[in-house]
Amino acid sequence: MRSVMRSDRSSPKDSKPQRPWKLLLWAALASLVFGALEVGEPLEDGLRAVRNMTHQHPASGNIVFVGIDDESLKQVGEWPWPRSVQAKLVSQAQRAGVKRLFLDVIYDGATEPHEDSALATAIAKAAPSMPVTLVARERVGTKDGSAVNGRPMPMLREHASLASVSLRYNYQAAVWQLPFAGISEGQVYPSFSAAMAQKSGPSSTQYRVDYSLDPTTVRTFSAVDFLNGKVQDEHLAGKTVIFGADSDELGDRYWVPGKGRMAGAMVHTIGAETLQHGNPADLGWIPALLLAITLGLGSLLGWQGRRRALSLAGLVLLFLVLPTPLEAHLIFVDVTPALCFLAILCSRLSYVRWRDRGLV
Repeated sequence: MRSVMRSDRSSPKDSKPQRPWKLLLWAALASLVFGALEVGEPLEDGLRAVRNMTHQHPASGNIVFVGIDDESLKQVGEWPWPRSVQAKLVSQAQRAGVKRLFLDVIYDGATEPHEDSALATAIAKAAPSMPVTLVARERVGTKDGSAVNGRPMPMLREHASLASVSLRYNYQAAVWQLPFAGISEGQVYPSFSAAMAQKSGPSSTQYRVDYSLDPTTVRTFSAVDFLNGKVQDEHLAGKTVIFGADSDELGDRYWVPGKGRMAGAMVHTIGAETLQHGNPADLGWIPALLLAITLGLGSLLGWQGRRRALSLAGLVLLFLVLPTPLEAHLIFVDVTPALCFLAILCSRLSYVRWRDRGLV
C-alpha cells in the first residue's frame, strides 16, 4: 500500500483558498498603491493605443489644417515670415470664405511697424465675416520655475479673440489630455481645441483626446499652396482653418499614438474633433478596480479548481476588452490597477496549486 505525504509547510490557510480574505486584502491594497502611483501608466497608454486601432473613424471635415511645412520654408523663406506675408494668408482665407481662422503662431512682440500694421489691418478687415483667433499662452519651464505669459501685441488682438495653446505632455511627448481653458496674464481663455469646437469648461478641467480618430483624414494643405491660391475655395468655404507649424525644423511636434510625431496644431484639431463628437467622460481607475474586486471575490467563492482558473482568466479578458466599446462612446476608464489585482490573484493561486501538487 502506498501512502501520500504532504510537507508541513502546507498550512490550512494556503490549502483552503475558498476563504481568501487575506489574499483579497493584500491584492486590493497592492492594486490601490499601483493605481495611486500611476505605475501602470505606460502599459495603460499602450493598451489604449491598441484599442484605438480597433475602432478608428474619419474626421468630420469641418476643420482644415494649413501647415508651415518644409516646402513652405523652402519657397517662402525661413520662419518667422514677415507679418505682411502672414497678412496675405488672412486675406486669402477671407476671400475663400473660411468660417473661422485660428493662427497657432506666437505674436508676443513687435517687428517692423509697417509689417505689424499690415497684419493688424488684415485681421480687422476679416473680423466681421471671419473671426480670427490668436494665441495666448502661459509656459512654466524657466530655471526658477516662474511662469512666462504671452499675449499678442495690442494692435493685433484689438480685432481678434484669444485662445490658449498650453498643454501637458508625458515622457513620450504624447498628449493624452487637453484642457478646456488656460490662463495667461491672470485671464482665462478657452483652449484652441475648445474654441474650435465651440465648447467651454473650467481651466482646471481636462478631457481625454480620442485618438481613434484617424489624423490622416484631416484635410491638410501646405501653407505655400494656400498663399499662392492653389487650394480650391470649395475645400475652405464654411470651414474652420487652423494655421500652424508642421516641420521638425520649427518644433512644436508631439507624439500621436499609433501615428508618430505630428504638429501641435494637429493635436488641437483632434481635440476639437473629440469635443464635436461628444462630451468625453473620464472615469479613472477606481471604478474598474472595484468591479475587479467584486467579480474576483465572486469567482473565488463560487468556483473551485479549473473552473476558478477559467473564470479568473475570463475576468482578465473582460478588462482587456471592455474599455473598447466604452471608448467608442467617449467613456474612458483605466484598467491596469484592475489587471494588477487579477494578476496577483492568479499568481498566488497558481503558486499554491503548483506547490500542493508538487508535494504529493
